Amino acid sequence: MYNISGKKAIAIKNICRALNIQTREISPEEYGTALGSLLGISETESRAEAESFSDEMLYLIGFSDGLLSIFLKLLRSKKCTVALKAVATETNLEYNSYELFKEISAEHKAMQSGEAYHQA
Repeated sequence: MYNISGKKAIAIKNICRALNIQTREISPEEYGTALGSLLGISETESRAEAESFSDEMLYLIGFSDGLLSIFLKLLRSKKCTVALKAVATETNLEYNSYELFKEISAEHKAMQSGEAYHQA
């Protein structure tokens, strides 16, 4: 979880607890660390200077299609809107938090404007 606080953070954590999903809040000091390393699933120790961002974001890892569907449905039912969400992939595990933020922000803006988005 990135930049999510207050009642929304509590609601998301409660949803996760009910579904036996672990949560982790990522601090701005960690934004330069590769996501795989940050989550302890990769030995990549890449660390770079990364800009901070204030947008709320969720990075989801280890979700089956069914669990993802239930999780998203519960978020909607609890009115826990988080515009920026990403599912872990082999590619984005190598990103740092800021790189992931830039990528999914661009995708989100393209979807909102009805444009196609494709990163080469």
